[in-house]
Amino acid sequence: MAAPAKTREVFDYLKKCADDMRTVTYGEVAEQTALAAPGLTHQLAYIRDQICRPRGIPWLSAIVVNTQTRRPGHAFLPGDISFGDDGDRLWRGMVLHVFAFDWEPVQFEDA
Repeated sequence: MAAPAKTREVFDYLKKCADDMRTVTYGEVAEQTALAAPGLTHQLAYIRDQICRPRGIPWLSAIVVNTQTRRPGHAFLPGDISFGDDGDRLWRGMVLHVFAFDWEPVQFEDA
């Protein structure tokens, strides 16, 4: 599966935000990468499913949140995973894992 347009830019920006230990809104990512915020689902899913999950590393896309709720959007989880009632707590744990992880050596690879 080829990466959607500008996925590398999204990935690089998220690595920087993770290094700064901060969540970032869909709008901020869109502004930094010249994409439309509603269309980021494809890039974020690619980062999650093609870069992070196969390598067994924290989902870098977990730090992208909605401006009003400061929580991830409905497409945060892939269809085959459900966190159930503890979803918010588990998402918070994943964000902490993203912040604690050393992203420097992780390179973007287009599948």
